[in-house]
Amino acid sequence: MSSKPEMIAQIRELNRTASEPFLSAFNEPALAAYLGRLQRLAGHRGATSVWVRRAPRYAVGSAATTAIVPAAPATAETRRAA
Repeated sequence: MSSKPEMIAQIRELNRTASEPFLSAFNEPALAAYLGRLQRLAGHRGATSVWVRRAPRYAVGSAATTAIVPAAPATAETRRAA
């Protein structure tokens, strides 16, 4: 595995919009995962290329990391609006 500064430099070569201070906030495993994804994206692309999400990661969040707010009860006004 590359060192953190090496990974940041490699990431910045592939994604010039990622600033060094922003990337420095992440730990080495997170940087390695992101660098791997960028490298896969920079490689083969087309109808036969695929990307598989590694479990148990979520795109936006999960019940464990996101507050679940129950929906408000329906009222006569909200029923008419629907």
